[in-house]
Amino acid sequence: MKDENTKVINLEKKTVVPGFNDSHMHLVNFANSLRIIPLANCKSIDDLIDLGKDYLKIHPDHKGWIIGRGWNQDNFREKRFPTRYDLDKISTEFPICYIRVCCHALVVNSKALEIANINNTSTQIDGGYFDLDENNNPLGIFRIETPS
Repeated sequence: MKDENTKVINLEKKTVVPGFNDSHMHLVNFANSLRIIPLANCKSIDDLIDLGKDYLKIHPDHKGWIIGRGWNQDNFREKRFPTRYDLDKISTEFPICYIRVCCHALVVNSKALEIANINNTSTQIDGGYFDLDENNNPLGIFRIETPS
């Protein structure tokens, strides 16, 4: 590809590599990860709750959504998904969304359900579903339907 306009530089046997560019947005995901609560090391639902409460103590001027990511109920003593009632122990003033490690499920608190207008009369959506309790009230758990 060299032609008469190409400038040739003798590097005297030194190595040159092209610039390393992240062309598929890992940088954006990394930046977003700095603003969320890391939940991967939680061993119980109480751990999830404590991390949310700690976040609000550290960020007393917080406004908007509280987001966490990385929980796995298989690692919890309780061996169950957290629910809106668990996250309501953190706050009912701010909407909270905790995303499961796989990103195929999440749980929100009552404030988030209110904002989304999801209640005991809401219908399920195509491509996913939300869990209901015995009284047909949403538990705040949302799941992506797994293809069969």
